[in-house]
Amino acid sequence: VVADAAQTILFAQAKQADVLLVDAQFLLTDITGFMQLLHNACPHTKVLLFHDNLDHADLIDALEAGVKGCLPIYSPIEDCLKAIRAVHDGDIWLGRRDMAMLLENLIHKLHPSPPDEDAFPSSLSAREREIAAHMGNGLSNKEIAQHLGISDLTVKTHLKHIFHKLKISRRHQLGIHPFPQSRA
Repeated sequence: VVADAAQTILFAQAKQADVLLVDAQFLLTDITGFMQLLHNACPHTKVLLFHDNLDHADLIDALEAGVKGCLPIYSPIEDCLKAIRAVHDGDIWLGRRDMAMLLENLIHKLHPSPPDEDAFPSSLSAREREIAAHMGNGLSNKEIAQHLGISDLTVKTHLKHIFHKLKISRRHQLGIHPFPQSRA
């Protein structure tokens, strides 16, 4: 167990690690920066990321940054061993829920459902409906922020309120019930 990203990279170098097991909470929000530093120092080290609950955009960001596997932190030891072997052998490994979430979002992006006025919650503000519509169409926080001219943090705050109001806990659940754009 190491204290920070720099120590983790030094550890990987010293051990000449083929596969590095990393807790996503350890990295906080800078998976891309960590992966760049690791790749520069240890180009052959592959990362298997353990997480408590990554949302769709964070999972995509991790994979785009070069993470070779993602697995829930509470996974059975048998699944962990399979994931380590798969990543070591050059495969990409995703837990069942992560794979299901990615496939759901991909399918929704390829075949978006038409907006259903009855599914539109009146409890959401106009801005929340707008953000929910973009989120339901598979846009990441960064894409929504750029599109609306607001910060990523503002998008995250709106999402927190949306999740609370809709009594959902995962980003991909917005893709199940598409939300129409607000009428201005």
